Amino acid sequence: LQPGTQPAPARGAEHVVDGKITFDARHDCCDEEIFSMNADGSGLVQLTDNDSNDDGADWSPDGARIVWAHTPDDTQNNIDIWVMNADGSGQQRLTAQGAQPGWPPDGQTIAFMSERGGNPEIYTMNADGSGQRNLTRTRGGKESGLVWSPAKKP
Repeated sequence: LQPGTQPAPARGAEHVVDGKITFDARHDCCDEEIFSMNADGSGLVQLTDNDSNDDGADWSPDGARIVWAHTPDDTQNNIDIWVMNADGSGQQRLTAQGAQPGWPPDGQTIAFMSERGGNPEIYTMNADGSGQRNLTRTRGGKESGLVWSPAKKP
């Protein structure tokens, strides 16, 4: 990290795999990137590198992929959901108009927030971006703070 970076608030560590941490850090006034590192602070790797905001990263339960929100312009009106391999390779856009993505314990789907109908709603989609479905359809409400419950131990 460069001096003066502003790390974002940490999200829950519900998907810690092999002691790895993923987080976003701001390099200047408008550019956040996704990083990973070992829990002891070693092995820092920058995973995204662009002129846009990348934040809200979440590990897949098996630790193979990371989902995150990508803002391709300087507004918060045009947020996309992207996925990449744990090493930053294979970056792929899954959907437009989504934010706050998160993997469930089974790793088969991704939940996210979207304002497609004018109100923030909770959606799910398959891990490849297909099968998008609105779960809430709340009139005049505002859902936020999406977090999956942890997997139950057998």
